[in-house]
Amino acid sequence: MFSLLGERFEITPVGNHELERHLVYRLDKGRRLPLILKLFFKKNRWNREVASLKTLAGSRVKCPELKGYGVLDDGTEWLITEYMNGEIFFNVKDSIDLDNRASIYEQMGEELGKLHSFKDFDFFGNWDEECKSLDYSCTYSEVFIRRAEMTINNLLGQCLPEHKIHKRAAEVIRQNYRKVSGVEKAVLCHNDYDERNVLVSRIDGEWRVEGIIDFEQSLPWDRDRDIVELYYSLLIEGSGLEQAFLKGYNRYSAIEESFFEKMGYYLLCAGVNICSWSYGIAPDYYHRGMELIRDFLERV
Repeated sequence: MFSLLGERFEITPVGNHELERHLVYRLDKGRRLPLILKLFFKKNRWNREVASLKTLAGSRVKCPELKGYGVLDDGTEWLITEYMNGEIFFNVKDSIDLDNRASIYEQMGEELGKLHSFKDFDFFGNWDEECKSLDYSCTYSEVFIRRAEMTINNLLGQCLPEHKIHKRAAEVIRQNYRKVSGVEKAVLCHNDYDERNVLVSRIDGEWRVEGIIDFEQSLPWDRDRDIVELYYSLLIEGSGLEQAFLKGYNRYSAIEESFFEKMGYYLLCAGVNICSWSYGIAPDYYHRGMELIRDFLERV
């Protein structure tokens, strides 16, 4: 049993606790609908998720409703959301036929299009739980470069086996900061939008998107950055699923030429970011990060 705010619940661990980012539990109490409890142990995760779910309240985006949030006596940040039914798409996608998968990716495009078109912001970057900017009046370029430098320094400071490749990737990123200088529009971005954060359910033999989860990386940002990794993974798969995704996305927003101009650069940045935290914690993620880095450097 677990006690919170004077109530006692049956508690069941869920989520990826091995990543050492936060702990996630399902809370059950009698016949009441279950809830999800998150305990956060990394800086700038709780505030982003709280702010994002507050912002999306009343929107058409299929995301969980925020039920409560706060800080425990020991400083641990927590939030409670509604529990959303469904299976993680990543866990079941290989068992779904191609036509149904195309339909799901189209629906994923719709949800991301809804997210990006819901609200514009007058700032980029991190925000607090009250939806106020923590980077203040900085331009996108300024915030992007500051975050990139922190990531690069973190990665290079580890002196990992692929250090020479990481160093070359860092040089290319720094030489091309001008690629982000023209970004002026800030929209709410999920910043971890893939099959692992999408819930699907099978109804009458057809799988459909039930909801989008895990907004702990979400903040006002460049929408092109939010699209690139999912689009690229579908593109290299070679089954045309990226077109289904774009079809859904374009119903609510629109892909512009800037996306294709920045795609390779953003993929390189994504690879560096993944490698900066995943070595020794999540080898599969680290391998994915290295694939992105090598793919870009081979084409430079």
